[in-house]
Amino acid sequence: MIDQRDMIIKRHEDKIEELKEDFILEKSIKESEININRDLKQRLEQCEIHIETLMRINEHYASVVAKLRLKIKNFLSET
Repeated sequence: MIDQRDMIIKRHEDKIEELKEDFILEKSIKESEININRDLKQRLEQCEIHIETLMRINEHYASVVAKLRLKIKNFLSET
């Protein structure tokens, strides 16, 4: 009877250890996912800033090109 009881206790202790290891692994995975998400959010913010900046640059140069094209058209129509 004592041997059987000891075996049950040993199985429970093993299961507890297994659950502790699983918990540690899950916790590590969650922390890793949190870090990845944080990094992705920062990268997304950087991309949005790049897009905004490039849009402003494109708008500026589109305006400059439009003015120059009109000057060229006017110059060609005068000659």
